[in-house]
Amino acid sequence: MKRIICFCLLVYLTLAISAMSAVSLAKRHQIGLSVGMCNQATGVRTAVSMESVSTTVDNSGVYGGLKYGYWAQENLAFTFEAGAMASDVENEVDGSGVSTSTASVAPIRIGMKYYFLKTTPELTVRPFFDVAFGPYVGTQTKSEVGTEIVTESRTETTIGGRLGMGMDIILSRKFVMETAVGYNLMSDFSQPIGGSKNYSGPEFRMGIGFVFGKGTEN
Repeated sequence: MKRIICFCLLVYLTLAISAMSAVSLAKRHQIGLSVGMCNQATGVRTAVSMESVSTTVDNSGVYGGLKYGYWAQENLAFTFEAGAMASDVENEVDGSGVSTSTASVAPIRIGMKYYFLKTTPELTVRPFFDVAFGPYVGTQTKSEVGTEIVTESRTETTIGGRLGMGMDIILSRKFVMETAVGYNLMSDFSQPIGGSKNYSGPEFRMGIGFVFGKGTEN
């Protein structure tokens, strides 16, 4: 994982060196896609007993999301993001039938990015602090097929947030790349979602955004 992160940062910095034209972001908008990793485990588990066979696919170490951003000024941006930071799929076969359970946790956060260097249009690499908060929505669905078909679904919402830091790299007037690390902190669900009541922990993400709007440039 460390090698992947270092490689991504090297690629970002290389691209940044080749994109040295002045670009102003003030009063402009962004839509983008982010992917990354969280602290939860990822893997496939299979358990076999005399009574049943169960398989669990745990993807809760993966994060993905969509983001909208608006630069109120050159060194301050506001963001809105919606994504998924955890998902599980569990299948169990026993004498009574087949059961399938799926679970996911989706953060919906509003936030702010503050660029802590003196930010000018000539600055290509722009380090920032960021904070975001909002609801974390957990959903779990279970279906059982045997002598009859039964489907159960429940949704729980809790509050949480992320505090982090990273950097934006201005590739051109139309594209910005981002890499960041942070920490998610959330309150517990009243019942487990995907085997856990809480998904607090570190997060690494990177993404690319499409920038639009005239801004303050003439």
